[in-house]
Amino acid sequence: MGIHPMCDATTARSVGRIGSQWSVHPRRRRPYLLRGHRTGEPIVLLHGGMCTAETFDAQTAALAEHYGVYVPERRGHGRTPDVPGPLTYEHHGADTIAFLEAIDVGPVDLVGWSDGAAIAMLVAWRRPDLLRRLVYIGQNLTVDGLRPAFRAMLGGLGVEHLPPMLAELYAAVSPDGPEHFVDVFRPARRASRTRIN
Repeated sequence: MGIHPMCDATTARSVGRIGSQWSVHPRRRRPYLLRGHRTGEPIVLLHGGMCTAETFDAQTAALAEHYGVYVPERRGHGRTPDVPGPLTYEHHGADTIAFLEAIDVGPVDLVGWSDGAAIAMLVAWRRPDLLRRLVYIGQNLTVDGLRPAFRAMLGGLGVEHLPPMLAELYAAVSPDGPEHFVDVFRPARRASRTRIN
């Protein structure tokens, strides 16, 4: 079974780049926040695992003064419903490539934080033509270089160890309901312990 992106060319074409607004894929599969100026260079912010677009609110507001800012939410995160099957960096990377193709604004500055950085790196490796610059924040490329204590902590990480604000943000916007947060955490945790390749 191949990887089927959750975004297509109908996603963003009718959305203006003025002010701040949410747009949603016609089948409600890929919401994203759009802020900024019509003349601003495009910048795409990829949030961390178990996060929503709101975790970039401060950066989005500041960047929107100079850029057209896009903040897509991934499968099972924020306003995007969960889908059957695994949540892997590969799937998220394919979705992000499809999103960049759909918004069709030329090469973008792609900023990824935590799991978003891992996904940004995959996009850069597979489709460098879609990027002008890559900003990679707070993520390892492999688990090989992690300190043993940190690796052990990741191995025992449970949903109860996450900051409560993540579950609260998810509960406020998820189409799957607040109780589904635990179901998204399990595959996201598995993905975070794998090599990016």
